[in-house]
Amino acid sequence: MAYDGNKLTKVEALKALAERVNNDFITKAEAQKQIKQEVAQAGHAKFEKVDTLPEVAEAQENVMYLLYNEKTKHYDIYAKIG
Repeated sequence: MAYDGNKLTKVEALKALAERVNNDFITKAEAQKQIKQEVAQAGHAKFEKVDTLPEVAEAQENVMYLLYNEKTKHYDIYAKIG
């Protein structure tokens, strides 16, 4: 069977690319493990009904402040970001 040297070069380039991808990227299982670890370490948000919103300096992270809106008759949700 005859072969073309140019095609072999392309195959070699594909092999090199496959090896680089294999080394540079994590597997699906590794990604899932990493996601589970991050979720487990994350603080979970809680809801708190308030009559007035706290000052920014006093507001807590991971707290969703529920402030009743007389106009809409629903609670508006506020959270400290950053």
